[in-house]
Parts: sequence; structure tokens; C-alpha cells
Amino acid sequence: MINSLKAAVAALALLASSTSVLAADYEVRMLNVGPDEKSMVFEPPLLHVQRGDTVTFVPTDRGHNAASMEGMIPRGAAPWQGAISEPVSITFEVDGTYGYICEPHYGLGMVGLVLVGDYTASFEAAQSVRQRGRAAQRFRDLFAQATAMPPGHLIGAIPPLPPEPVPADTESSPAANPAGMPAEPHAKEPAGEPAPAQ
Repeated sequence: MINSLKAAVAALALLASSTSVLAADYEVRMLNVGPDEKSMVFEPPLLHVQRGDTVTFVPTDRGHNAASMEGMIPRGAAPWQGAISEPVSITFEVDGTYGYICEPHYGLGMVGLVLVGDYTASFEAAQSVRQRGRAAQRFRDLFAQATAMPPGHLIGAIPPLPPEPVPADTESSPAANPAGMPAEPHAKEPAGEPAPAQ
């Protein structure tokens, strides 16, 4: 009897610790200029993580912070506000859509999204929050990227959407191609898993 009780307690302890063992850590850098030459950015600006994962916002360039945006976190989740020029680590315990900002540079569009687990329940509510300045367009872009994610996509940084293809009739027009250079081919489909060998 005592041995089976010890085994049950050990199994519960193992189960409780296994969730923290499976949790992942992610890093989002706060930058004055991003890899795409946009100013005032979080890199990556869009993550999909699982409940229990931790995201650390790192002020690679000074003068930034990361703070949750009112109305853009799921019900039951705790808001956060990092200090200026200080890293802040957030462990996400509630599934949902989290919008966050750099408070000094929000109007310049320094915003991001973290999608946690099954984030769909709060996605539309977060998307409907009114934004201002460049933040409005950057949030629209991030929500569009999130909406375009295929089912079963990889967890972690979400790649940006590919550029819109140029219609064939405008590629050869002098206005669209003033140098008279041949048009660049456009990818028909995003790169994915290689086709199985036959």
C-alpha cells in the first residue's frame, strides 16, 4: 500500500514537472532598425508559442520596452509592462492572441503579436482594437500574416507573407519596368517540404 502511494506521488511529481521540461524559450529583440530596414521594430514581430513557453523581450538597442496592449490580451491573462532598456521575460499561461507595444515608439509602429496555443478565441477581439499611427498598418500586416498561416504550421517565428505577384500585363510595360529589364519570375507557391522521392 505504501509503495503504491509512493509510486502515485512520484508519477504526479513527474507529470507536474514534465510541463516545464517541455516549455520552450523564445527571444524577441527590440531594434531601432530591423533586418528589413524598417525602423523601430520587434524582431521577430510575430510568434506562435505554446502555453507555458517563455518569451524574453531584449532591448538590443536602448530606449525600448515591451508592454501588453490594453484590449489585446485574452481574458484571464495578466498584463505586463517592461521597464525602458530592460529585458522582460513573460511566461504565457493562457491560450490566446497577445498584442504588445514599445510604449515610447508605439506611434512609429513598434508593435508585435504573440499567438499562444489555440489563439483563435481572442483573435478577432484583439484584431478589432483601434490603433493609431504606423501601428495600425503594422498590426494589420501582422494579423494578415497570422491569418495566412497554414494549419499545423511550425511553432516559433512566423515568416512574412511573400510579396504580391505583379500581373503579367504590367511587368513588360515601360512604366512598370523603365529600364527595360526582363521581369523577375515570381514564385507560384511558398517553399515548403520537399516533394517525396518517387
